[in-house]
Amino acid sequence: MNTFTKVLKYTLEGIVFVVVLPYLMWILSRRPALLPIDALQLFAALLLITKGLVLNLCAVMYKRHKLKEYKIDEYGHSEKRRVILMTKGPYKICRNPMLTGAIEYLLGYCIGLGTWQSYAVIVAFIAVALIKINSEERRLLHVFGDEYAYYCYRTGRFTPFSLQK
Repeated sequence: MNTFTKVLKYTLEGIVFVVVLPYLMWILSRRPALLPIDALQLFAALLLITKGLVLNLCAVMYKRHKLKEYKIDEYGHSEKRRVILMTKGPYKICRNPMLTGAIEYLLGYCIGLGTWQSYAVIVAFIAVALIKINSEERRLLHVFGDEYAYYCYRTGRFTPFSLQK
């Protein structure tokens, strides 16, 4: 994949994640006034938005660094694809740090908007993401076997702890 395509891909993903989904939440919520809201509600919303963005960006940067180290592109095109199972950095916290960050980010907007429509958007987002995660986890279990099973045992999908323990 050439540099232009990579930049375009990351730009479009960023726009969808940072602009389109929150805007969709706001539109579906019938455009409520964004301010004034309760100070505690605003604090919780900003905290989750910030925390989600930071976790997401850390995971993206860590993944890009590791993939570059193994000369694997973000689509996994390499003969060394089996070699890398990310279990360190943000992936030590949870198995899906990018998605966890995205959910926290969007949940911050839900709290800020305080409408059922915004929560409906995040529920739909999570449902679609879970379909992708289930497929990816089956593939990883097939490729890495017991190593991935143990990683799943000790690390939660979205939390620092696994519910399987």
